[in-house]
Amino acid sequence: MTLDAVLNAFFAEVFRKGFGYRPDEVDCCRFAADWVVWNGGPDPAAEWRGRYSSEAEALVFVAAAGGVHRILDKGMGAAGLASTRVPCDGDVGCVRTAVVVEGHTQRLPVGAIHFGGVWWTLTEVGILPLPAQTRAIAAWEVLPCRQ
Repeated sequence: MTLDAVLNAFFAEVFRKGFGYRPDEVDCCRFAADWVVWNGGPDPAAEWRGRYSSEAEALVFVAAAGGVHRILDKGMGAAGLASTRVPCDGDVGCVRTAVVVEGHTQRLPVGAIHFGGVWWTLTEVGILPLPAQTRAIAAWEVLPCRQ
């Protein structure tokens, strides 16, 4: 199966779950972690699943953990993913983009999947590509790069 087909199947499953932030069910960190699991990897989110059930609890958890970047770094490392400075299609990353938190728009780190030369992330309205100039704060290899 091609990476396009695998990613489309994963996106279809994400669409089936629905959008909008739902703590410990649908969020940007789970989006990246679920992609790793979808590809047969260990669960990068295993340590934090079930830790929060509201946006307020999630914000406390993220702050206590040192932020989204640290959460993703710890989870991806625990799952055995190697970091990369040159992400390829299928890799996951932590990128900074506009996010609405408690009704206010802020530029914050989020989990994302690299595909087609851009980063894709889960938003309130769906899975959207981020602007081409978006660069990763950190990235991890999920699949071997396909040339």
